[in-house]
Formats: sequence, C-alpha cells, structure tokens
Amino acid sequence: MGAIVQNSDRPPPAVALPPSGRPPAFAVVARPLSSSTLVCAVTGEVDLATAPRLRALLAEQIRLEGPDLVVDLGEVHFFSAAGLNVLVDALAAADAAGVGFCVVARTRRVLVPLSVTGLDLVFAVYPHVDGVPARGDGPGPASVRSAAVRLPRARPARSPDSPVADLP
Repeated sequence: MGAIVQNSDRPPPAVALPPSGRPPAFAVVARPLSSSTLVCAVTGEVDLATAPRLRALLAEQIRLEGPDLVVDLGEVHFFSAAGLNVLVDALAAADAAGVGFCVVARTRRVLVPLSVTGLDLVFAVYPHVDGVPARGDGPGPASVRSAAVRLPRARPARSPDSPVADLP
C-alpha cells in the first residue's frame, strides 16, 4: 500500500469551511450602510427550512419610520420559492412601516427566480450594495423624512442596465 503524501507547498484554503466541506447552510449579518439604511447580507441557502428564520430576522429589522432595508442576496447559493415569499412579505411590511426596501442580487440562482416570477419588476434590484441609493447621513427626525428620498420600491420596466436584462 502506498503512503498518503500531503503537499506542504499548497497554500491553505482562503475560506475555512465547516467539517462537512460545504459552505454554511444559512446565515444573515445585519450592518448599517448609512445612518438611514441597513443591509441584511444573506449567505447560504434560502429554502423551506431556512425561510422562516429569514422572515423573522427581516421582520426584526423593519420598524415604523426606521431605516431603509437592503436585502443582499449576493452570497446565496440556493434560492427557492419560499425565499421569494419572504421577500414579498418583507416588502409589504416595509411599505406598511414607511421604509424603503430593495434587493441586491447578482447571481443566476437568485436573478432567474426573480425574473421568471416578474418580481424583478416589483422590487428595486441592484447588482451591488455600493449601487444602492442611501438616504443622507444628516441629522433630522424620522417624521421629517421625505418619501422622495426613500429607496425606490418598484421599477416600471426592465432597463438596459438591469441585472436581469441579459437573462434569457
């Protein structure tokens, strides 16, 4: 029998994976984008098992006249219909609370379900968090916020610069 030889010249992996060797099944990290905008970055899989947790985490972040909410799905590896339902419910809650809501998506795994269902026309969809318009960082009470400076809630039609414009 041959001995197992380990190549010590090989650098360690850039990202440490769990013992299973797979990326985490689900994680959400909330961070401020500005004083008036919060990003919830989702990683892993959004499916029937994880959608209730995502729904609860997003619901915790939506407050009456609170910060606008950006749901970053850029690191999602699987996105099911349950995830679409969570986004629809979160948009309705954000609208009722008077806050802006948008989605960041750049992978086919998320863009195709949004496009096929027409939800890319309902949500404001951006390819990167850096492109999301944020309300200013200036002082002022929430009651003075103008609806004109909130995140757009919908796009009337796909524009040529839309992240889903080039999908089949």
